[in-house]
Amino acid sequence: MMPYTRSTTLLFGYCCICIVFFNFTFLSLFRLLTANYELMHLFFKYGLLTLLWVQCLCSVVFAVEPTRDATQTILLLNSYHRGFKWSDDITDAVLTGFRDSSRYRLCVEYMDSKRFQTPLFFQELQSLYRHKFSQFPVDAIICSDNNALDFIINHGDSIWGKVPVVFCGINVVEQYRQRLDTLRFTGVEERIGVKRTLQVAKAMQPSLKEFIVIGDKTLMYPLFREQFLEGIRESGLDIGYREVIVETPEQLQAAFANQDLTDKAVYLFSLYLNNNGFVREMAIEARGLFKDLHVPVYSNWDFLIPDLIVGGALESGLVQGEMASDIMKQRLCHRVQSMPFAVPAPHQMMFDHEQLNRFSIDHRLLPADKIIFNKDKGIFARYKTEMIIIVGFLVSLVCIIVLLVSVILFRQRAERELIESETRLELALEGANQGLWDIDVLSGSMYVNPQVAWLLGYSSPKELGLQLEKWRNLIHPNDLSQLMETLLLHQSKRADFLSCEVRMKTCQGTYRWVSLHGKITGWDNDTPVRYTGSLLDIDAQKEFENQLRLAKEKAEESDRLKTSFLANMSHEIRTPMNAILGFADLVTTDLLSEDERRDYLLQIKSSGESLLNLINDIIDISKIESGQLVIVPEHFSVERLLEKVERVGQTLIRNAKKDLSLSIVSQGGVGGVIYSDSMRLEQVILNLLTNSIKFTHCGEIVIRYGFIDDNHLKFWVRDTGIGIAEEYKKVIFERFRQGDESLAKQYGGNGLGLTISRSLVKMLGGDMEVTSTPGQGSEFVFSIRTVPAEVMV
Repeated sequence: MMPYTRSTTLLFGYCCICIVFFNFTFLSLFRLLTANYELMHLFFKYGLLTLLWVQCLCSVVFAVEPTRDATQTILLLNSYHRGFKWSDDITDAVLTGFRDSSRYRLCVEYMDSKRFQTPLFFQELQSLYRHKFSQFPVDAIICSDNNALDFIINHGDSIWGKVPVVFCGINVVEQYRQRLDTLRFTGVEERIGVKRTLQVAKAMQPSLKEFIVIGDKTLMYPLFREQFLEGIRESGLDIGYREVIVETPEQLQAAFANQDLTDKAVYLFSLYLNNNGFVREMAIEARGLFKDLHVPVYSNWDFLIPDLIVGGALESGLVQGEMASDIMKQRLCHRVQSMPFAVPAPHQMMFDHEQLNRFSIDHRLLPADKIIFNKDKGIFARYKTEMIIIVGFLVSLVCIIVLLVSVILFRQRAERELIESETRLELALEGANQGLWDIDVLSGSMYVNPQVAWLLGYSSPKELGLQLEKWRNLIHPNDLSQLMETLLLHQSKRADFLSCEVRMKTCQGTYRWVSLHGKITGWDNDTPVRYTGSLLDIDAQKEFENQLRLAKEKAEESDRLKTSFLANMSHEIRTPMNAILGFADLVTTDLLSEDERRDYLLQIKSSGESLLNLINDIIDISKIESGQLVIVPEHFSVERLLEKVERVGQTLIRNAKKDLSLSIVSQGGVGGVIYSDSMRLEQVILNLLTNSIKFTHCGEIVIRYGFIDDNHLKFWVRDTGIGIAEEYKKVIFERFRQGDESLAKQYGGNGLGLTISRSLVKMLGGDMEVTSTPGQGSEFVFSIRTVPAEVMV
């Protein structure tokens, strides 16, 4: 079936109109024609035939089955990375090839296999693409270079399915012919022009005796090396070669150190260098080195021009990208029934003009089909930017002069109109009962109308006695800076008007909100000499806005707390409650032994204690957040409190059946009685101790304490447990958070203990922090503000 098109839509609309028209005509004229039998006969004979034809045509249109969106998705899979000139040229060419067609949607991916070549990297890349394209099917794939094609052969069917594949930049394409379905895989073969490059190099350098071949340890270099050796054999030239494998700039520099480079040339196959752990392109790293060496460099890729290689039979990423996009469009449009498995990419004889001159190479020795880059530019081309800047500056200067003249003329006209406007404004303000003020800086006078005086509680402007040098006394001190800032903005012409809201002092000494509006109405050599404006009473409006804001903030906070509480508590309460109800049902049966019944009852007790602890934590966190928790300081002994903590800790360790030692160490300076809230301090220490026991399987737990000054008592709780990762050190102090979410499933807990502990420590006048190393343990440190008994005495 054909899809709907624009012409189909127009035909459909036309047929609908015809149906309506003929049916309406038939119904309207039937009565008129019944009086004349011959006319009625003609109407039925021709009119109904025409109607039948139109309806049949519409049936055909209606029968056209709409198809799905005809847009086809094409994946461009590059072997290398974004920013590599070769991959960028192929990508630009493919995007340009499909730019004018709305039938195709392109998706571009970069494998970055030039810099990363480990099996683990390709395994992770496979997982990434499988996940990324699981919900994003593609209709065809264009791949560039061998690594991308190998990846598609090995993993493409499982990731994208058996879709058509067009390749480009493929070396030694014959090795793929027997392995691939040539009806599905087609593309462009890249066979670098080593033979012709060697011949051209020998022609340009008749005395050339040896090539220094620069290679690397990438997956592609063995292919290039094989083609180089084949080119040596086929060219029949009596030229030797020396192979150098380099990975770093230092190795490249060492390869040419103390070398006699007479009658030699470099053949560059390595495209990357490792510079201090960063893989960088040879085109960037090697330019400085080869610039200092007097030896010609040849290669086979156009992105090494200019300023690096002399030239050669070069491959072009743009050309191969264009060829690949043309082949793909032909395949998707079914323009050809069959096409060759691989189309060879043409070589282009390209040379760098600067490099030719540097090595005194006669241009007449170049092949006839040469393309020369980096030629000398004419004076206009060399100084094009400077000339454009000068012309632009002159044009801008003329425009500024015209603009200034226009502004001066406009200003003169505006001043005349302003005088008339001020007169009308004063009359309007008097009728609207708005305060009007006018300041003349030159004369030092300040005029206000009676409405301003009445607004501030005075009977007349004379009683107000407003003077220019004392007007700041009427403005609230907190609003004066805002008014001055607004005034400066208006004076600097960054604001068209003076507009702000301030509080002004009334005759009773109170302040009243007013809306101040005005503008500069007089200038003297860019100096404002006159200000005119109005005052509007907005005191009632401000009071209403304040009450509305407070109500809104209170409602939002109440809603937030309610939502957060319900969302986090539903699961924490339901878990122990389900355990209690479940084991209670089991206990009521008569099929249990006494040991099983006792075990289930212990489980019910444990769940009940967990629920009670959760409820206590909820009550504490609720009191803390609502500000209802009260610190009750008292005199108590730290040593006795820690002895109690130690007994509880030893009991918890025995119940947990863990190989742990617990010790409490005094740092000195703590003796006798201190003044603080003993219950809350004990709660904090027990919370930290419980966490240490929970997350420590073996080793030790040490609690140290001591005064760090006369007013602060510090505690250190250190364990040898599982530790806390760096990214979770801030999260653990948030409500219902335990760092790694998997810990909640393994160790349990509601995530409130540290939140409550840190809040209590802050209420006791201190703070809490943590240092930890995963796998080695954690140390929680907190201090509280207190006073030793001897200091109080």
